[in-house]
Amino acid sequence: MVIQDSADAVVIHQPTGAPTMRRTGARGGPRNSMLAGGWDGGYQERPWRGEPSVRAHEPGKPFSVIRGWDPQREEFAGWYVNLELPWAATEVGFDSRDLILDILADDDGVFVGWKDEEQLAWSVETAILSQGQADWIRTTGESVRTAMAIGTGVFAPESWRAWTPDPGAVLPALPAAWADGPAAMEIPSVDDVAAPEAETE
Repeated sequence: MVIQDSADAVVIHQPTGAPTMRRTGARGGPRNSMLAGGWDGGYQERPWRGEPSVRAHEPGKPFSVIRGWDPQREEFAGWYVNLELPWAATEVGFDSRDLILDILADDDGVFVGWKDEEQLAWSVETAILSQGQADWIRTTGESVRTAMAIGTGVFAPESWRAWTPDPGAVLPALPAAWADGPAAMEIPSVDDVAAPEAETE
């Protein structure tokens, strides 16, 4: 459910119960991830069981920010930074590719720690990623940490006052062509591209 779609940010709301699709096939590792070549071409529908959340993405940036919404208190809690390739708009939504490593921060946006470091290491061990790609992901994460500390863009607390979800929103349905023509997205390697520089303004 799109809250905002502009040159500054794309912001979406995922209510509890919203439909999601998960690839089926051979999985393993710390997070039960899809093995290299393990996808059998199918999907399993799984309603979102977590708390309502809002996700904000600055076009061209290798991350999005996810914040859980507490309907009783009517406020956001914590900051979850999902490292991922920049979103690509399609006819039915947006495509991206997860970069495994994530960043956790407290309610004030102060860094708490990394999430899924074990999965990143496992992905290199099982040849899902090269060591150069894993190094690029880590370097990208450090750059995003710097942007978070500066507190501009989607990291500015005042931005989130305009992005509160609609408590009366009807659950969305997946478009019939949601899986058609997925974007081909390859993860760069630290060997051939530098991580994006953090903003300093």
